[in-house]
Amino acid sequence: MKLGTLKFERARSFGAENICKTVVKELKLEEFLRSLPGWDTKSVRLALVQVIARAVHPASELGTAKWLLENSSLLEMFHLEAEDITKDKLYNSALRLEEVRDGLDSHLTEVSRDIFEEDQRERIYILDCTNIHFEGRYRESKKLKHGRNKQKRNDCKQICICLVVNHHGMIQKMKVFEGNVQDVSTLQDIIGTLDGDVFKAEDGCVFNGLDPLTMKKKVVIIDAGFYSEENLKWLTKHQYDYVCVMRSSHVQYKALSDEIVRTKDNRGGEIRLQLIQATKPKKSWADKNVPEYYTSTALLIDSDGKTAKEDGIFEQKRERCEQELEKLRLAIEGKGVKKRDAVQRRIGSIFSKFKGMKDLYTIKVTMCADKPNRAEKLEWSYNGGAVARKELRHGKYIVLTSREDWKDEKAIWDLYNIIREVESTFKVWKSDLKLRPVFHKTDKGTIAHIYLAVLA
Repeated sequence: MKLGTLKFERARSFGAENICKTVVKELKLEEFLRSLPGWDTKSVRLALVQVIARAVHPASELGTAKWLLENSSLLEMFHLEAEDITKDKLYNSALRLEEVRDGLDSHLTEVSRDIFEEDQRERIYILDCTNIHFEGRYRESKKLKHGRNKQKRNDCKQICICLVVNHHGMIQKMKVFEGNVQDVSTLQDIIGTLDGDVFKAEDGCVFNGLDPLTMKKKVVIIDAGFYSEENLKWLTKHQYDYVCVMRSSHVQYKALSDEIVRTKDNRGGEIRLQLIQATKPKKSWADKNVPEYYTSTALLIDSDGKTAKEDGIFEQKRERCEQELEKLRLAIEGKGVKKRDAVQRRIGSIFSKFKGMKDLYTIKVTMCADKPNRAEKLEWSYNGGAVARKELRHGKYIVLTSREDWKDEKAIWDLYNIIREVESTFKVWKSDLKLRPVFHKTDKGTIAHIYLAVLA
């Protein structure tokens, strides 16, 4: 064979596509779609090709069609013709997949459970939210709203996406909420529709937290954004166990043991673990002067890495706050703002911008003797005791669990760390699968685009 005379015609990629086709077969996706009314052979094959294409070569519908026709062997593998692939047909296929989302989610959950042989294992669900911002007006959208953006793009409208994944990192449920929704308000909605394992008590309460195969409670792991007394009561009522981070800025606690267990984080920093008893939110106390404690296990976590990070953030915020106060002082003593109301608004604006700093400073405004409505001087001082108390909490957070039999510090810490799986899923979702930017102009098209990334 003379290698120099070889020519390639219609060269196509095959390896990644073949791996994905094998996974599709293991997940029994084709059988499920064929069982649905209105899904013929061609529409099933087109949907499978689109999901695989999104996993192998993420792109828009137009880019996907071009890649399928010019670079991939997927059409040959699924016996489709070139005329079957257009951007409009791919767009409509994504919409049809989103329409059967609930049944498809349940199917994939059951099949993946069989693949990983989890029938006799404890079921663990990790819940987390993220948001995606859109640059544009989107006046007709009912989902896109202005809200607190995690990428600091508060100028853009956004949607909130809530994911539930298992401890393997596989997505179990996805739900899209309005962009101005708070994480804490989404838990009952998405966990309550997680799967079909439902038990009804005589009082009508639905116990969908019990696994029908093992009769064990399912475990829900959540971060501080989902923590509220109401959510914990809801999980307990519906027979779920939980592991959650408390919002611990005003929480009191007492040690249950003098023993401190030491471990390392993934960067080698030391972490100290101690079993404690933590108070409930103050607003739920019967007597506001008598703390009420959770009866369940709580773990105090003290991280060197987190301490260094929070110290740095605090010092930067304090420095910038003091710069703004100094500017105001110079303005009052010079030719700047003088009127009392304007000065008060400026002070309020500064502490609104630098949240959590108000209690750390004592502000004194001296008014002119002959003009009581005009400021003459501004003095501010640093409250060292309040700062010391605030810095004492840096690097510390509390993990609360409902399981009375979990008394091992390291075991609770390891279980909570499974939450890193959902963070990893978000990272892959937004980067490798190119969830952003979204070019669709309708809510229906946007949700279909997001769900296609979930399937990929």
